[in-house]
Amino acid sequence: MVDYEISNTIKIIGNDSQTIHIILKKNEKININKNYILYASSEDLNEIIYKNVDSLIRQTTYLKDQQLKKIENECIVRLKNKENNIEYIGLSRGGKIMKITPLLYTNLFVKIENILAFNDGVELLKDKDIDQKMNKLIQRNNFQYGFKDLIEMYLSNKSEYCLVRSKLSHNSHIPKDPKSLSLLNISSYINDFVYISGKKNLIEKRLGENENMIIMSNSLIAFEQSVTFNNIRKTEKNNKYVNNLNDIIVEGPGIIIFELSERRIPITNPMGNRIFILLTIVLFLVEIIAQFFIHYNLRQ
Repeated sequence: MVDYEISNTIKIIGNDSQTIHIILKKNEKININKNYILYASSEDLNEIIYKNVDSLIRQTTYLKDQQLKKIENECIVRLKNKENNIEYIGLSRGGKIMKITPLLYTNLFVKIENILAFNDGVELLKDKDIDQKMNKLIQRNNFQYGFKDLIEMYLSNKSEYCLVRSKLSHNSHIPKDPKSLSLLNISSYINDFVYISGKKNLIEKRLGENENMIIMSNSLIAFEQSVTFNNIRKTEKNNKYVNNLNDIIVEGPGIIIFELSERRIPITNPMGNRIFILLTIVLFLVEIIAQFFIHYNLRQ
């Protein structure tokens, strides 16, 4: 097992399957996705849902841009240690962990389910246009999948991306000339962080102007707003190693972050699969009705 000490309060534990270990002294706080809590020192940490943190102070800021809205995911919470003792918490998603410094990216959008933790200097915002674009992008011909695949696809289509940015960069724009940044500002920006994780290794790729790359749509974890996406057109030629059901075309300029994802083989007989899905649904309904009558008769 390998440990990577990021700071006095944050440590990455493990090699292939990594865990982030966060120490909280008195009055220190951290924002986390509580779905990925692996362990905690106690149950004494104060919890507030992220959407309610500084809601009155920040409300006027968001009203200036109706397209942006603070994320309202119930699993994203802020934890604060109000006691005199030292507390700690461990988070893991089972894969490699990457540290994101918003200063190094331009309008970076990250899939919410891949976020482990972030500090109070960072804010997560929803963009309506990005939501619509990404939901449209991952739409597929569902009748070419099996019933189990349909359920998984429905859940994957619910994936949400959020804009990750520094609060400082919003209130006081970052100067284009790095020389005009004071040491205090540089320190503040660098100290802002977001930790993300996939189920496998993470790959970061910078695409040049008009550079194209084909990746699996389910593997996309983060992207800069300058990146554009296109669906692969369905033809007889593209079902050998890439296809319009699994893959998308990414065009630069900009950075993308992605991971290994499961590839699904398209079914060549959509009509037969529709009948299978219909029969599965009918059998499922029959099972529910049968269970209802069984429980009803037992109560009699």
